[in-house]
Amino acid sequence: MPEAGFGNELTWIERARRLAEYHAEAADFVRRVGQSLPASPADARAVRELWTEADRLDAMVCSLLDEMNRELLGGSGEIDATRGADIRPMTFEEEALFYECSWLLELGHGRCVKVDLAVEPRTMFFDANVHAVNSDEKINLPHPISEYELKDGLVDAYVAEVTFAEPVGPGDPDYEQ
Repeated sequence: MPEAGFGNELTWIERARRLAEYHAEAADFVRRVGQSLPASPADARAVRELWTEADRLDAMVCSLLDEMNRELLGGSGEIDATRGADIRPMTFEEEALFYECSWLLELGHGRCVKVDLAVEPRTMFFDANVHAVNSDEKINLPHPISEYELKDGLVDAYVAEVTFAEPVGPGDPDYEQ
């Protein structure tokens, strides 16, 4: 049976298998999140879907970040992947709990490019973006994420991050009053 991976969609059987396999881990994760954020046991369904989608994207995202690291940073960067949960704006007036999977390429000198995939559990709304962390520029990506759109987002975020100038202030040689 061919493995799902870079450029491949999960078969419906493989998706069913992964969703079932993630059940206990997702339920435990939601329970732990609920100790500090307004989580519900029903959120486990969204977490399973998020992690299954992250599995589908992992090879593509890691491959592109690794290529950026090798070709643009000479291999000096660090790549990391995390799972989490946070309260985010949902609309102009309300906030909601989102579960997240993130891939991060540390560029050095505190600069980072981050790929975020998140789901809001009540609506099953997926949010995806590439984030230039210091410049705080976010490039929204349509879901499902395509390789072409991800590459464009990574280019924009990389350029924003490496060309971002920290605000100049007292004590900085470039500071003028």
